[in-house]
Amino acid sequence: MIPTASSNRSRLANQIAVVFLGMYTGVMVAIGLGFGRYWLSLSSADFVRWFTANFWFLLPTIAATLPLALVGSLWSLRLSQGGPQHGRWRIVVALLVATLLVTVGYHLPANVRLGSGELGGPGVHTELVRWLWAHALRVGLAFAATWISHRASLEPQDGEAEQASMKRVRARL
Repeated sequence: MIPTASSNRSRLANQIAVVFLGMYTGVMVAIGLGFGRYWLSLSSADFVRWFTANFWFLLPTIAATLPLALVGSLWSLRLSQGGPQHGRWRIVVALLVATLLVTVGYHLPANVRLGSGELGGPGVHTELVRWLWAHALRVGLAFAATWISHRASLEPQDGEAEQASMKRVRARL
């Protein structure tokens, strides 16, 4: 089987998507399990102090992984058009968009509320618990996108199924 330029591009796009989706999911898991447990152990006042001083250090981890996950996924979606894996890449992109909608619709405004000190003690804890539950949703969406992208990347690329079929036919002759 001779790989074509198109199948090489598809493989590269798939690899970028799978690797960076996995990294993005890992970052999200680390934030939720590592920091989330720590945050819940703090008093409201200590949490607000920590969050205000340190939250910005978490953003580069997202900025280093999410854009390339999106680029790889969108590129894979474009290159898979008409192929057997196109439907899976559509789902991957939809799941990534869903994580962004949760982020923009809930987490960014909640981050402002949590960091501003406008919430009282019980309000901080309640908002933090909500933040973590919504974060768990984002982790689930990101994990599903990673899993489905991996499955899509295992499917034959442009013409590979036909080439493999022809190879089997020739072997029988």
